[in-house]
Parts: sequence; structure tokens; C-alpha cells
Amino acid sequence: MDDTSLRTENCCEKTKRGMESRVTVFVDDMRAPYRRMLMCHMIADDETELHKMANKIGVAQRWYQKDHYDICLSKRTLAVKYGAQEITKRQLGAMVLNRRTTGSLGNPTTAEDIAFARFASKKQHKRKRVRLS
Repeated sequence: MDDTSLRTENCCEKTKRGMESRVTVFVDDMRAPYRRMLMCHMIADDETELHKMANKIGVAQRWYQKDHYDICLSKRTLAVKYGAQEITKRQLGAMVLNRRTTGSLGNPTTAEDIAFARFASKKQHKRKRVRLS
């Protein structure tokens, strides 16, 4: 291999890495009291990425609750420092609903609209059934 082919190969590797879908960890703005702490949620589409973030901020895996972690505000600050995206508790609820129906959390900015549209269509469907009876 000559110098040119090596440079081309390295360039392609960088492009491939850049094109990988980036998994985001999300932390909500909930403030639930637990003992002497205030807690919030931390979620991600990818369980491995969620556990990596928990490890990075010092949260033991035994606190994992099926699809999320409840973390105290000091750990939330660390998670944001390490790249977690801040979202509202409404967005988190909508994203969890989206994951139940589509398998993916989706985008926090559109999650509420999608969840509301789903809820409205179900409600409308129920009304139609009642009228037919």
C-alpha cells in the first residue's frame, strides 16, 4: 500500500465513525423527594449507553429500573457535564410512550406532539365505538 491509499483508508474510517448514529442519554427536570435527596430520571435508547453513563457518573447498576435510572440532582449535573441532554418530564413521559409503541424513544422536541396525536386518535376511536353500540 502506498501513502495515498493509507490516507484514503483512514479518511473512510473517520467518515464511517462520523456517520454512526449517536446515542443520547436524557435527564428530565423532575424533582421527586426521596429521603434527603431530590431525584430525576435518566434514560437512553440504548441500554449499554445508559449503563456507561451511570458508571461514568458513579451510579451503581443495582439502581437500574428496567428502562431508566432514578438519579439525584448532583448526579444529574454530572450527567449533563458528560453530554446528557436535558428534557422536561413531559417530554420524557412522551418518549417512553413512543418507545412502547415504536421501540425507540424518538426526538424529545416532537415526542409530545406524537404522543398527543396517538392519545387523541385513541380517544376518537373509543367515541366512535360507543356511538355504534
